[in-house]
Amino acid sequence: MPAYLIQHPAEQRREDILIEDDTLTVTFAGGWAVFTDDRGVCLAIPAGQGAHIQRVDSDTDELTEAQVLEDSMAQSAGPAGEAA
Repeated sequence: MPAYLIQHPAEQRREDILIEDDTLTVTFAGGWAVFTDDRGVCLAIPAGQGAHIQRVDSDTDELTEAQVLEDSMAQSAGPAGEAA
């Protein structure tokens, strides 16, 4: 089952989020990480928020998907981490 751990920078004082679902997918568009399931969008996080998104389910590939996700978020962000 796909599962993602979302961690916010400490200075934001937000709780970590674990999101998981059999049909969960994540896409990066317009400076946002958008999580969807079979019912539609369930969570969207702006790139400028600085959240660290890591796939944590047992089905992850040997290539660290967290690095791929971080790279995608960084590419979605403009200068100084602001959304493009």
